[in-house]
Amino acid sequence: MMMALPPLLAGPTALAAEAPPGQPIWTQVPTRIDRSQETRERIDAPARTIDDRIYVRVDSPARMVDAVTFVADDKAFRLAGIRPFERTLICRTPAGLRWACGIRSATALSGWIAGRVVGCRAVGPEETRPSGPAALPRPPIVPAACDLDKDPLALRLVREGWAEPEDPRDALLGPAAEAARRDRRGIHADGPP
Repeated sequence: MMMALPPLLAGPTALAAEAPPGQPIWTQVPTRIDRSQETRERIDAPARTIDDRIYVRVDSPARMVDAVTFVADDKAFRLAGIRPFERTLICRTPAGLRWACGIRSATALSGWIAGRVVGCRAVGPEETRPSGPAALPRPPIVPAACDLDKDPLALRLVREGWAEPEDPRDALLGPAAEAARRDRRGIHADGPP
C-alpha cells in the first residue's frame, strides 16, 4: 500500500519545476553528481549553537597534567574550584599497609574521560606557564567547569574522594567532600579500590 507523503513546502519548488513531467527528482540508483554542471543553488546548513560550552574529544589514554587538569585540542583544561591531592601522597589502611592513593587520585579523572567528549565552559582567563630552554612547550591552561554526560567533573572528583574543594565552605563541593570522608571514598577509604 502506497502512502501519500505530505508536501514539504507549500507551492511548487524549483526542484519540481526542473524535473521532467512525471519523473522523480531523485534517482533510483547511486549517481555521481558533476558539481560543475549543477545549476541549483547550494544552501549551507545554518550554524547551531548548543550552548556556550566548548566540546572536546579527549584522547585515549587521556593526556593529564595533574589529577584535575587534562589536555584536549592542544589546550589544558583545569577543573575550577578544586585542587588535586599530591601524587606522592601515601595512605594507610587500618591494618597499617600503605597504598599509593595520590597516584590513584591522579588516574581517576583520566579513566572517566579517556576517549569521551567533554563539555567545558571557561571560567577565567588562560594561564600561561613560562617554559625555559630546557622545558617542553606546554599548552595554555584554561580554568573551566567541565562535565561529562551532564555530570560536573569537579563535583564527581570531590564526591568520589579524589580531589578536595579549594574553598571548603563551597555550597556544592563542601558537602560532597564531607560525604566522601564520612562514606570513606577515594583517599579516605580503608584501602585501594
